[in-house]
Amino acid sequence: HKDEHSWRGTRAEAIARVIGAIRVRMGYRTYLVQRFIDTHDLAGQPATVRADMVRRPDDGWDFFRLTGRVSLGSKLISNRAKGSALIDAESYFIARGAADPEGKVREAQALSRETASTLCQQPGLGACYEFGIDLAVDQDLHFWFLEANKRPLANGAEIERMMPAMT
Repeated sequence: HKDEHSWRGTRAEAIARVIGAIRVRMGYRTYLVQRFIDTHDLAGQPATVRADMVRRPDDGWDFFRLTGRVSLGSKLISNRAKGSALIDAESYFIARGAADPEGKVREAQALSRETASTLCQQPGLGACYEFGIDLAVDQDLHFWFLEANKRPLANGAEIERMMPAMT
């Protein structure tokens, strides 16, 4: 899958297709190929969880927000910049059919806190005070870490994102 396009084939065909498409760039760029995780919700839309984290003065981590991100229309991705809709995390897990939606929220929060704490210990990331942690949720409601973005909220929400740290 790439953006709104999909293709099916064997693993060998997929590898050959990717190598053919990026052969020239492979000499000067690093690529990560990951397993496809089916994140479709009960309505058939791709959906993920986003934890926007802020660092507290005591070096712990709190949430600015934890949301479900649901793809709109026929898009294959749930990235907010590509046009997804945001819903509160508990409603997201209810819509996914979770038996214990509050427990899934706590699990996502714990995983996101642990991820942010681990990331800020890495070289060059010690001064980070924000992370956006993206989690895929598969059909069995298991979490899969997708990516972390430093300073994801840097576009205008200064007061709101400082509230957890100030309180």
